[in-house]
Amino acid sequence: MLNTIRRGSGLLAGLLVAGTLAVATPAQAAVTPLPGSNGLGGTITLSDDHFHPGDRIDISGTGFTVAAGTESAPGRPVLGVKVQDDTYEDEGFPWEAGGASYVASPGGAVDGQGGYAAFQIEEDGTFDGWVEIPDDWDVLGQSRLTFLGGSLTTAPDGLGKKLPAQVTRIDFPILGPDQPWVEITSKNHTPGSFIADGKSLSVKVRNFKKTGGGGQQVAFKIDGQDIVVDGEVVLPCIATDADGDGQGTIPLPTAANSLDGAADHTLNALAGTACGTASPGDPGFEAPGRMVPKTFKVTTAKVTSTTHYPGGQISVQLHNYLSASGFGGQKVAVLRVGAPSDVQLGCVTTNSAGNGTGTFTLPANTVVGEVSVQFLAGTACGAGADAPGRSLRLPLTVTAAPAPPPAPQAIANTAKPTVKGKFKVGKALKAKPGAWSVGGVAVSYQWLRNGKPIKGATKAKYKVTKKDRKKKVSVQVTATAPGYAAAVTTSKAKKVK
Repeated sequence: MLNTIRRGSGLLAGLLVAGTLAVATPAQAAVTPLPGSNGLGGTITLSDDHFHPGDRIDISGTGFTVAAGTESAPGRPVLGVKVQDDTYEDEGFPWEAGGASYVASPGGAVDGQGGYAAFQIEEDGTFDGWVEIPDDWDVLGQSRLTFLGGSLTTAPDGLGKKLPAQVTRIDFPILGPDQPWVEITSKNHTPGSFIADGKSLSVKVRNFKKTGGGGQQVAFKIDGQDIVVDGEVVLPCIATDADGDGQGTIPLPTAANSLDGAADHTLNALAGTACGTASPGDPGFEAPGRMVPKTFKVTTAKVTSTTHYPGGQISVQLHNYLSASGFGGQKVAVLRVGAPSDVQLGCVTTNSAGNGTGTFTLPANTVVGEVSVQFLAGTACGAGADAPGRSLRLPLTVTAAPAPPPAPQAIANTAKPTVKGKFKVGKALKAKPGAWSVGGVAVSYQWLRNGKPIKGATKAKYKVTKKDRKKKVSVQVTATAPGYAAAVTTSKAKKVK
């Protein structure tokens, strides 16, 4: 239950992972679509989404199929279950296991060999069983069951029906008696979004009990600060049940870029008196004061360029634009919103972390003044159905294009360059730069043979070679000065004897 108080303003080799199948989720149960090969679709359901030492975890599954090529083989396929991936592979399955589909020795293997418990898949593609956490289990916090297919069967020689090679994992917490737990179950979080999806955090709280037992109220802040929604400070509260469990939706700040996409943020679950001492209508015992942090990331867009004018460029930076699964990037359309009409500037493809940058050209007909840049994730760039739809819009000031710089002044040659020396093979010639209208010019030289540059002859002195015989030699002088256009002039050409 959620109330909001407003205040003034390394597994089996060769396993394959493919697409997932959307399924309905029973209340208070962890359900995972089962990825696999050969078009396999199925679900695995746990009896709850958190457990305690001594609890029995009921496990069931539907939608399993036999691997191609083993349909006519004897026996039934078997699904292996491991605790914490391969952690207990050498010592055997660390918990008790049983149930209608439990198999003690699949394919002739010793029970628990490889650290797994085994469950037979029935002819209708289902299985039903359980695993039990020992009373003295002390590995608390986030835990995992890993489900494996592709190698086990009930046939004694191991040559029977099998599942397609597959692996899937279900994560859940194992909690001590008084260990509070906060879980953010949503994946995509976009403060300031124009679309409802992503504007809040979906949150579960577990084991939040008041002193003496029973539920309590849990307040929430972000990064230790109040949450501001539409300019008003709000205090979201979740009321827990008698077991200390509850769930709700925590709004994100509505201002775009109110949270930094490049940083981790913390959802602070505050149990105490901020939302009242206990559950609504129950003045009861004081709620023990405690704070449980949970980190999360947000999706943000930022304009990194500073000056924008019609026909000029705009640079943008995106953080945490991930696909709907939360793994891998997506494509994000960048639009200019404003007169004379909205126009798509281009697309940014984010990397596996959901980050990306792009530079685009504003249309030349963009009207000077206040417009917006919209970042639209979905299908505008062909991102496909698994791209979560969300939209951020940022203000953009467009100014008139800067006036072109004035043309540089010219340097005038007031006296032609001259050449001293004899125009004979083997003799040295020396150039004099002449005179210019601007004082302190820098000059450079290029000697010419019949008006064409002589390779390497770029100094004031030049020694006449045999190639120059009966050719006209001259020197070209270039004068430069800061703020002026370069000026070029050439001496009078003279024939070499």
